[in-house]
Amino acid sequence: MDSAKILEGSKNKKIEPMEEIELKPWAELPHVVLTKIFSLLDRKDGLNASATCRHWRSNYFQPRLWEYLEIRFTPDKLDSARFLSGTLGRTIKNVSVFLNTSSEYCLKECIKFLQHLAVNNNLRSLNIIPLFSGVQSRSELWSVPDSIWHLRHKLVDQLKECLSNLDTFSIGCAPELFSRSLIYLLKRLNPSVKKIRLSSYKTSPYLPGVIFDPALIRRFTELQVILIDSTQLSRGLSGYFLKPKLKKE
Repeated sequence: MDSAKILEGSKNKKIEPMEEIELKPWAELPHVVLTKIFSLLDRKDGLNASATCRHWRSNYFQPRLWEYLEIRFTPDKLDSARFLSGTLGRTIKNVSVFLNTSSEYCLKECIKFLQHLAVNNNLRSLNIIPLFSGVQSRSELWSVPDSIWHLRHKLVDQLKECLSNLDTFSIGCAPELFSRSLIYLLKRLNPSVKKIRLSSYKTSPYLPGVIFDPALIRRFTELQVILIDSTQLSRGLSGYFLKPKLKKE
């Protein structure tokens, strides 16, 4: 048959519309299958895949897939922080919290997150990383609004409720938050904690430093690693480092 006639015939032939593709099965994949799929993806691809549908998204945010969470309480990340806080705060095992300590909104949202952590029996590692504004002068210190100071104190009070089950506790440099309360936080820590990392550098002459009582460290019977400011070393505290099982960083 002539090829020209074949082409002409195909032009006149009515093309039937394609049957609508049935997508429902993708939205009903078993939990075990979705868990396997997500376990093969990195965090970025997992988040993209979770946007497939509501079923996929609810299966992606489960404790098995989220043993570690990095959450940022900064003005540009608050929407994401709110979602992660409400979704994973009560189940997450290991957390790093980046916090803008000068933002009222960020402090409020972080306090809500700590309230979730306080009832989270899975929590084993907590790392607080304040984004310190660097107060240097008396005028800068006194210019901080009372509302910010109030929220900072409230945050520390809530943090105390999150420490009883930890294996690892870490605080970044934040004298505006912890210069007066670090001792009380240590007293609330799990006696079986294994790692403590404390950055207590005194960046302002108007903010008090932290003086360690060696007795605070001795109560941690399983302690393996401690990181502190070298200015806090005393003869009693240095003597504790002679224990063979303790590693000083």
